[in-house]
Amino acid sequence: MNNLHIMSMIFFGIGISVIFLARYLKRKNQIWMLNAAPVKGILKEIEAREFERTTVDDDNNSTRNFATEYHLLIEYTVDEVSYMLRHYIGDIKLGYDIGDELDLRYNIDNHEDAKLYSWWTQNGFYGLLTIIGIVVLGLSFFTLYKASML
Repeated sequence: MNNLHIMSMIFFGIGISVIFLARYLKRKNQIWMLNAAPVKGILKEIEAREFERTTVDDDNNSTRNFATEYHLLIEYTVDEVSYMLRHYIGDIKLGYDIGDELDLRYNIDNHEDAKLYSWWTQNGFYGLLTIIGIVVLGLSFFTLYKASML
């Protein structure tokens, strides 16, 4: 058994793991959604937090840079009680504006537990993980094919 066979097995394991992780996370989200109700929320604030990031290159030189991450602060009302959802969106604002009306889902047993509801949160993330898993799985078969050519 050569190094390519070992790499193929590693890629296979990672690919299958990522696919199963995507399925598990999607199913977990679907179960949460069974106990959720729709509500409209109003974007009250886009919170920006700057932090320092240090990267080290191959020559062991470190570079300090600053990055910003954003959270949406969304107010929603259930049974005449207002709640605030803090939703992480990453390092890009994604075109949200203060006052935007957003679709949310909240847990009917715990009204403070809410999630932003969009195509991406319901399908896109899990689909992207599945595609990554399939690509890595394909790498395993390609590596195995190359190993058989030696």
